[in-house]
Amino acid sequence: MLKMLRYNQTKLNILHQIADLSLQVGDALPTERRMASEFGISMGTLRRALGELEVQGIIEKHQGSGNTLLKSIKNGGERNKIALIYIKRIEFEEVLPNMRALELYLNERGIDIEYIPVIRFDDELIKVLEKCFAVLITGWIDENWIKNLQLLNKPMIAIGSHKYSDILPFVSYDWKGASSILTGKLIQRNAKRIGLLNAAQRYYPSSLIYEGYRGELLKAGLELDNDMVIWVEKENYYEKVKKFIIEQVPKLDSIVMELGLYLPFLALCWELGVTPDKKLAVIGNPEDNYQRAFFGGNILWAAFERNTYIAGAEFFLEALRHKTKFKGEYLVKAIAFE
Repeated sequence: MLKMLRYNQTKLNILHQIADLSLQVGDALPTERRMASEFGISMGTLRRALGELEVQGIIEKHQGSGNTLLKSIKNGGERNKIALIYIKRIEFEEVLPNMRALELYLNERGIDIEYIPVIRFDDELIKVLEKCFAVLITGWIDENWIKNLQLLNKPMIAIGSHKYSDILPFVSYDWKGASSILTGKLIQRNAKRIGLLNAAQRYYPSSLIYEGYRGELLKAGLELDNDMVIWVEKENYYEKVKKFIIEQVPKLDSIVMELGLYLPFLALCWELGVTPDKKLAVIGNPEDNYQRAFFGGNILWAAFERNTYIAGAEFFLEALRHKTKFKGEYLVKAIAFE
């Protein structure tokens, strides 16, 4: 899954070393002998990688006196590219939020990101991916997508949980763990009737949130009432959440929910004249101060230790650089706040 041509791996190692050493334009790179020894490669492989970086205008080779950095690897230009494929279900779905942090992280290591929202696997996608040395995948991943992408023989990893970790490793938030932590804390506060306001059932992280919630209820010997659980499709969230507020919320003493449903839930409560005075437990990382301003009072909140895209890119690049065999899943842990 993480197979990579040796000289491409060496280019990645050189760029990573430039970033780690904070080299500036005009600074000398480590000697070729030192780099070959550190990377465990032949001088021929190293010189091919350095030659490509020279053609790209990133370094300048000086006969007999080593190599210097010619251009900051943070600048634009023709460089190594990683593709980020966002698999959408339908044409009008929203694109991924806040890719700037991931872009900056990769740029600091001399890597550009080719962001590709797609619905289908076709020749146009193949042409773009052929110019990239590795692929990150996120969105609505299924087995057919994985098998098609594997035909390209590129190193690949998924960002976000999916059901096929045996054939495509992934880095994801620990949705099940976050749900377990929050449900457990509500139970510790003597909550007996805990509702779950969850995203669509076909969305895999939603099933993990449900597993964590269900497991804590069963562990505590509490009733698992399906009427207290609502699965919200994007197309019908208004009516379903409204019905949940009217029919179920008065019977509950607390509610676990995913962050994407938190603000719509509050908005509908206000629209209906319902005071949201239940203990709310919200899973997810608020992306800005506007969202954070809504947390307080009766809110429990489970955030994650790191941005999953940064964690995924870091883990992926380290695996590529060191030829690590990464299988299964790596989860970013959740931390509870009040």
